[in-house]
Amino acid sequence: MLRSIVWLTGYACCHGHVCKQLNYIQVQACNASIYQQAGPICNAPFCPAAPRCLLAGLALRLLCCWLACICFLSLLHDEVIAQLPAAEPMNTSDETPIVSTDEALSPISTDVDLPLPNITEMVPAIVNTRSNNVTRPLPAANRSSAAEPAATPPTLPTNKAAAAPAAAAAPATETAATAAASTNITGSSLRIVPDSQPLPVKPVETSPGWRLARATYYGATKAISDAYDPVRGEGSFGIVEYGSCGYTNSDGTMPFPRDAVAAVADADPDYPGSCGRCYAIRCKTGLVLDNDLQPQDIHAPYNTYLPGINDQVKDSYGRSWPGNPVESQNLLFTSCWNSSSSVADDQSQTHVVRITDSCPCKQVLQGGAPGVAAGGEVRRQHWCCGGVEHFDISYWAFEQMAHPVYGKMMIEYKPVACPNDLGTKDKSSLEPLPFEPGYINNRLVYGPNGIQPGWSWFPYEAKGAFLNLQGAGVKAGDSATCLQVSTGGGVSFRCRECQKPGYQPLVGVSAIELVVRPNSNSTDLYFSSTPQDKAPDLKLYLANEEAQKFCSDVSLNTIKPVSTAPGPNGSKWYTFRIPFQDFKCDFPGAMPEDITNIGIGVPGRDGPDAYICLAKLAFNRAIDAAVSAPAG
Repeated sequence: MLRSIVWLTGYACCHGHVCKQLNYIQVQACNASIYQQAGPICNAPFCPAAPRCLLAGLALRLLCCWLACICFLSLLHDEVIAQLPAAEPMNTSDETPIVSTDEALSPISTDVDLPLPNITEMVPAIVNTRSNNVTRPLPAANRSSAAEPAATPPTLPTNKAAAAPAAAAAPATETAATAAASTNITGSSLRIVPDSQPLPVKPVETSPGWRLARATYYGATKAISDAYDPVRGEGSFGIVEYGSCGYTNSDGTMPFPRDAVAAVADADPDYPGSCGRCYAIRCKTGLVLDNDLQPQDIHAPYNTYLPGINDQVKDSYGRSWPGNPVESQNLLFTSCWNSSSSVADDQSQTHVVRITDSCPCKQVLQGGAPGVAAGGEVRRQHWCCGGVEHFDISYWAFEQMAHPVYGKMMIEYKPVACPNDLGTKDKSSLEPLPFEPGYINNRLVYGPNGIQPGWSWFPYEAKGAFLNLQGAGVKAGDSATCLQVSTGGGVSFRCRECQKPGYQPLVGVSAIELVVRPNSNSTDLYFSSTPQDKAPDLKLYLANEEAQKFCSDVSLNTIKPVSTAPGPNGSKWYTFRIPFQDFKCDFPGAMPEDITNIGIGVPGRDGPDAYICLAKLAFNRAIDAAVSAPAG
């Protein structure tokens, strides 16, 4: 600052107001009549009558100019030095110091002697979704529930220290190969780099035959809802039992275990026909990725970081949250309960879920629902908008793999044939299916094992409806779907978005077969439109729901059954086979490749209710199409 003042003063002496004032003094000292002004001192004024006065003024002005030059050169030197790169300090220790040039990243404290996970081991590699091979490392940078009784946990760790000590030790990797290569490092050896550089990433190969995805959860215990709904909004976790596939019985239950159901993002490539499809999934310990394949920022505006609201919530098994060792870096590191597994393909850590719902990128909510504004809302669900394949699994499935306070985790997944009983512990025989196009059963919509992959179930104008009633089928132990519907009502089976190439379940179909019986337990026509001693009077229809195009209806009372079989209480099972050409699906928008819906309805408007049970709904082909999975 002092040098700047001196320089400015000297400059003013040479070229400014001060120089002019000195000239005036010289004029007064010399004889004005002989003084000849030749300009400021820097332009050498001439004063022959007073040479000593002239010399004194000249010396003063030269001194000013000299001081100005010295100060200017000094300031210039400082500016040049400031532009030069700073020399890096010498590191004399064996450890890499914490380096941060990003003020948004807080340095990790080393006061507590807790080892931290190696950030180079955290991020799984992106897998080529066509070949399942590792192609490159990653760059870095509807429903609620009542309180749940304490459950007996599966064979899992039971406390914070033993369960998944993410805050006390580096989580183990999933495979034996990566477990052998992994090395725990302490906080003082964890190197943080600025946002302008990618995080150092060591590829972690996804197991052969599996793909990488991300998972959140929906549905929750009362403890979870009470802890987070005041911040997230009333009913923010949703209700597992009510999904977009329609698998809800009239008493509000589902025919599938709630720890074995999930929703799939509508941006996923195999979203078409996903209702009823089954996936094997397992948790992957590590950093959670955002849609841009970068590690997720826990403070992003579209994210709710549950530990930031309350990190003391325990899961249904009484386990505490293991912690997030990279929270100070604004990242999320999820530790799976199965982190200690050293088996590359540990079947005991694999969970099978059936798709019963969808996770739309744009969610349309009707007014009157909990937490929804009057008139309804359209909300963007960031995690379901693509970039990373995403599953929204039930809370009860999530907590078996990781603590629910994390809110998100990375998973491996693969489509599999659905087991007859999703509660089975033996998953070693699950038959893998192709990833794309997603598997749908294009021969059977409903069968002895219930609803089949690809098909949703929507009763309408129904007073009672049950999707899979075990033991109600043709043979002992077989399932049937049974309904009580008003005239004009019925049930619709839909394969969503299946008009797309690779799906199109009705292409090549020559006939539609169904096995149905009356279930009224009465022969009185005034009590039911489907008396127990007659074939039920029903109609079948085909449609392209997306385009609102409908083929012609076909009435069963115009078709003779091809066979019958005895049913309960004096009823009979009737097998009908309707030629596909009778539906007249032969106009634009309603060609065989366009059809996505098949429905069974009760004709008429006024009349008694119909009571029916359906045991089979199938597609026959003259030359049956090859299918990659067994019929259900």
